[in-house]
Amino acid sequence: MKREKDEYDFIYDNGDDSGIDYSALSEAEDPEDAVDRLREELERGPCPKCRKVTMVRSETGVCYYCLDCGYAEHEVIYLRNLAGYPMETED
Repeated sequence: MKREKDEYDFIYDNGDDSGIDYSALSEAEDPEDAVDRLREELERGPCPKCRKVTMVRSETGVCYYCLDCGYAEHEVIYLRNLAGYPMETED
């Protein structure tokens, strides 16, 4: 039961205190506009790996990294995924 509650909290109430209203992101919106708005407003976001709201932007602005587990992701990929526009990547 605890796991389902954790997943529910992450999806619906991820504890993000940055004040972003995710409901304002519509499917009809241009992905680049959504990414630009998130880039300006996001202070901390959810980590795709550990699920904690500890992803912050690097000083150089090239990537976002997790303060807890160390996971890092390129800025554009992270913000597009967060805005609901997944990107395909190759290893």
